[in-house]
Amino acid sequence: MRQPKYRNHIITLSLVSVINMVILLTVIVWHIHSAVVEERKNLIHSQVESALGLANTIFQKSLTSGASSAESEQELFKYIGSMTFQGNGYFWILDRQGVMLAHPNLANLSTKSLIDVQDSEGRFFIRDMLNTADQGGGFVHYEWPKPGDSQPVAKIGYVELFKPWQLVFVSGLYVDDLNKDIMEQFSLGFVTIFVLFVLSILLSLRLSKRYLKEFRHKAIHDSLTLLYSRGHLNDVAPKMFDKAAKTPFSIVFFDLDKFKSINDQLGHKYGDSVLSEASMIIKSALLPHKNVFRYGGEEIVTLLRASEQESFEIAEKVRIAIAEHTFYGPKNTPFHITVSAGIAEKKAGDNVVELLKRADLCMYIAKERGRNQVVVDSDVRKTDRD
Repeated sequence: MRQPKYRNHIITLSLVSVINMVILLTVIVWHIHSAVVEERKNLIHSQVESALGLANTIFQKSLTSGASSAESEQELFKYIGSMTFQGNGYFWILDRQGVMLAHPNLANLSTKSLIDVQDSEGRFFIRDMLNTADQGGGFVHYEWPKPGDSQPVAKIGYVELFKPWQLVFVSGLYVDDLNKDIMEQFSLGFVTIFVLFVLSILLSLRLSKRYLKEFRHKAIHDSLTLLYSRGHLNDVAPKMFDKAAKTPFSIVFFDLDKFKSINDQLGHKYGDSVLSEASMIIKSALLPHKNVFRYGGEEIVTLLRASEQESFEIAEKVRIAIAEHTFYGPKNTPFHITVSAGIAEKKAGDNVVELLKRADLCMYIAKERGRNQVVVDSDVRKTDRD
């Protein structure tokens, strides 16, 4: 298994996750914007209703106290002029002709009607307010300076008519304040999602690294013997062969002798057990050399950075270790097995396939010569020449 391929998959999945996060954030921003706008609009609506409740209280009081309408209205204007909410929130009052009667941020109110005043967008917003009030109240978009500023900015207002005195109550929210609140909530949501995203990516990478390691181990190892698989041999052998341009390189082919009889007499369960145990003995005897592969059946191949003579000595060590080891069958019955081996060293003009074939041939010649022995390629060639 080649890790770069899976790294690319992880990177692709991460990019897909990022895209999904962007889409998710876009949806969240839209929902946050909608929710905050609705929340603020409900707030100014409820605040106007509260102001109307105060006006009604003063109106009812005037009916029982005998105070004049003008006196009661002045009392109302005084209260309204001091009422604020949510920092920049305040109320103002118009009459039906568009004259501003009360405003907390304007010390000197003009008696001139504002009905023909336009904002920078060309809207006759006072007319819109009066018309909306006549229709039972609602929201109006317009521009108005913030307290302490002279430059008008976008605003959303709610207007409603107090019928007993024919007064139009207005309260609004500044759009940039609204956007600021939205951005604060968006930032909080973004940070939360980003943190969760990073944690999920880190967890995914950690888990993927763990599972990739497991998958790679399973892919390159034989499940029974735990040696490297033949597929991994096909990947590794050409690379080791090419790197050994100026150093010795040999292939050793091992084959357990008369292994078929073990399966036939003891059963495949014991056959698998013997093969697994023998593989561990071979692997241990070959140390520090670690490139040991199950080629197929009871055949085991090792790649050595060693000369033919050095490889022969190593193979002899393996042969003796197998021959001296006691295996146990049914009812704990002891028995012994042997192994035959063939060795081929890299020569000029060789390729790894031919080298593997020569090692395999030497192993078969070892069996023909009586098994439990190691045959080297140079000996076979010498015999052929003789």
